[in-house]
Amino acid sequence: MSSRTGQPDLGLPPFVPKFPQFSTINHLPAALYTLVDMTPEAFLELQIACESEYAQYETDFTRGNNVTPAPRSNFVGESLRAIVNYHVQMNQEAGEQVNLRLNPTMFIVAFHPNWKKHGVLLVTLDEPNNQHEWCVPDAIKMEAKDSGLLIVSLEVGSNGWEEVHDNFEIDKEEEPRIYRCEA
Repeated sequence: MSSRTGQPDLGLPPFVPKFPQFSTINHLPAALYTLVDMTPEAFLELQIACESEYAQYETDFTRGNNVTPAPRSNFVGESLRAIVNYHVQMNQEAGEQVNLRLNPTMFIVAFHPNWKKHGVLLVTLDEPNNQHEWCVPDAIKMEAKDSGLLIVSLEVGSNGWEEVHDNFEIDKEEEPRIYRCEA
């Protein structure tokens, strides 16, 4: 938590280990996390909202095959950086691609109790053209309904990260934009 505002700390680490490229042929669901206190019913409502646009296009849709709670999804009182660290460690422990259960490079975070108004964060831990063993994470604040479909769109290359920034980010003028670490 930020001591000044009482809001969650949305700072990202300056870099994370780059996860080996994984096949998008078998879509892996994105993990859903929260930095704010939510009832199980409210968290389920958020999951449904995140999958809503995707569900309209997928003929064999089943809840959870696009966005699903992470094994540990509640990070109330912690920071976005704590979620990033957990997500990276969870995927490193999964080892080879066959053991992956969640998308290793993108996930969704509720950062405000009123996510319907303030949106969610779509976080990426991937820089596709990066040749290093690390990458700079980034996040976009967007409407929950767009997040699940955009993850699939980013995976298959229908949209690029900058295009998603330009077309789907909400509150672009809000200061400070604190997601990226200024290292």
